Amino acid sequence: MIAYQRVVDAFRAAGLIVLERSSGVAQAQAPGHSAADRSVSIRAIEGQVLIHCHSDDTDTVLESVGLGLVDLFDQPRGAEYRYDDGRIVRRSPSKEFKQAGNTKGSSLFRASRVAEADPDRVIWFVEGEKDVLALEALGEIATCTAMGAGKAHLADLSPLYGRRVVIVRDMDDVGLAHANQVAGLLAGRAEPCIVSPAEGKDAADHIAAGRRLDEFVWTQAPLPEGVRRLSDAVEDWWLWLHAPAEKVRIFPSPWPHLDDVIGGGLHPGRTYVIAGRPGGGKTVGLLNIGQHLAEAGSPVLMCSLEMPELEMVSRIMASGAEADYGRITRREVVERDRYKLELYRSSRVAETELWLMDNPSMTVEHISETARQMSARGGLDAICVDYLGLVSASRGKRDRRESLGHIMKELVKLSKELSVAVVLACQLNRGPDQSSRPPVLSDLRETGDIEQDCDVAILLHHPTMEGLPTGEIELIVAKNRTGTRDTIVTLPWRPHFAKIGA
Repeated sequence: MIAYQRVVDAFRAAGLIVLERSSGVAQAQAPGHSAADRSVSIRAIEGQVLIHCHSDDTDTVLESVGLGLVDLFDQPRGAEYRYDDGRIVRRSPSKEFKQAGNTKGSSLFRASRVAEADPDRVIWFVEGEKDVLALEALGEIATCTAMGAGKAHLADLSPLYGRRVVIVRDMDDVGLAHANQVAGLLAGRAEPCIVSPAEGKDAADHIAAGRRLDEFVWTQAPLPEGVRRLSDAVEDWWLWLHAPAEKVRIFPSPWPHLDDVIGGGLHPGRTYVIAGRPGGGKTVGLLNIGQHLAEAGSPVLMCSLEMPELEMVSRIMASGAEADYGRITRREVVERDRYKLELYRSSRVAETELWLMDNPSMTVEHISETARQMSARGGLDAICVDYLGLVSASRGKRDRRESLGHIMKELVKLSKELSVAVVLACQLNRGPDQSSRPPVLSDLRETGDIEQDCDVAILLHHPTMEGLPTGEIELIVAKNRTGTRDTIVTLPWRPHFAKIGA
């Protein structure tokens, strides 16, 4: 206790009263104060002494008794901290740090003492070696990472696993970030909590001021990202519930009876599947949905991997104008249909926010990046993909089933990220026993992830009577997260207009 004795002697030499409470702990009279004053705390720790004056500036008090920073260390060069893995950290009296030895090591300071401590003992985690020694002077087990804040991810924290760990933050932004980093790294592996010094900027200052361990101030750790209290969520929900009509983002489909089943229409952040057998109307239904939303002013991105742009436009124009689709494909449009097409073109097309992209080799990454750019450019309300089974295998080596599962999950995430409705055309299995019976969810081809991850699944079925088509199409709502399921909406089937519904 060389430095401790030096400080005590200096106060006494200045004619000030020093009362030693125990070995290495004293209270002293501050210069210029009465003999009853005991406002200077003095405490020895390994290699140096801590001093704090409650009544005056501590540096001024030291100067008045002829002491400088170098006098607070046992050795004039400062302190030396040795790690179990061979790292050596040297601290000068002016708080300059240098490393030697195993500077690439990952050991905590005093790691062996932590490992040997009783499992029920609290371990204190602090920012610097001086703080560790200050806590050790009180008989505690403490540790830190090498070279200060922000390095916790480089350290071997395993000696702390399964322990109760009290993290003492330094009182600056860097100190708080360091404490949060340590708490995050220990989450699930230990029982961390964060406290603040009641006085001063760190654990050593708290102890130098004569504060007790139970006087550290508990600091509530930040919540993990994405977690919210119910009361906060309800505030947002209340605003959502009472939003004015112009702020409500629910996009009615072309079919009001279907909207009644799926919560008023298509919702942003949800994924919808419209599935049919080959030639069963899934593309017609998808185009009808995209066209209807876009005509109502909702920007829609239509991604087609099955048909080129001209064919998409032919179907859209036939549906919008209710013109004969077969004649359009042959370019044999009769005068009455030509008039209806011209009328639709001049009155509706210019204002329709429908954006077309035809590319038979699209990946989910291409779709996602395009959607993000469209959203940033001017907003986006819906993404339609025709059809899921044709989306090219994603990056990385996956079999087709695994790849489709990945594609489905990425599109679900995209719907939430951009707050858009995602509508996917999907193929149903076909076979002798499946051609006439109504489809079920298990008929979705290739992967169960479609059934699992979508919010709403609409299966298309063409009922027959005595073996003949009825001219109707059934929209079987086989999955519906926010409403009734196994509901059937029956509509007219009008393939000559590339249209479902009246």
